[in-house]
Amino acid sequence: MYFIDKEEDLIGKEIAFTDFARFAEAMTIVTKDKGIIVYVQEDEEIAIYSKGAARRYVLKEGYVRKELNKLGIITDKDIQDYEDKIEKERKKQVAEYERQQEENEHNLYLKLKEKYESKVIK
Repeated sequence: MYFIDKEEDLIGKEIAFTDFARFAEAMTIVTKDKGIIVYVQEDEEIAIYSKGAARRYVLKEGYVRKELNKLGIITDKDIQDYEDKIEKERKKQVAEYERQQEENEHNLYLKLKEKYESKVIK
């Protein structure tokens, strides 16, 4: 599998699969040599996804992923690697959020401690 980011690179290629679903985020064309191009069309403009964005789209989009897996273009390992990466990023975000919350609580504690220690009745 490889990703195409210029429409000229489709010239002379045989198409193996297309997805132009009405409510899909983007459209996908896959060539017989396992080249994948993902794009959106707005009015007369066509915007082709970068290789990274196309990879993320194909690996997260249920129908496209399932069909490309059936055709042997996306392997189970590709899918598992993507899901592992997503899970790792999610855990990292959760850890960062928890760290930030802890820091915020500590700062609040210090403010309140300072405020109320100075008002202690003597």
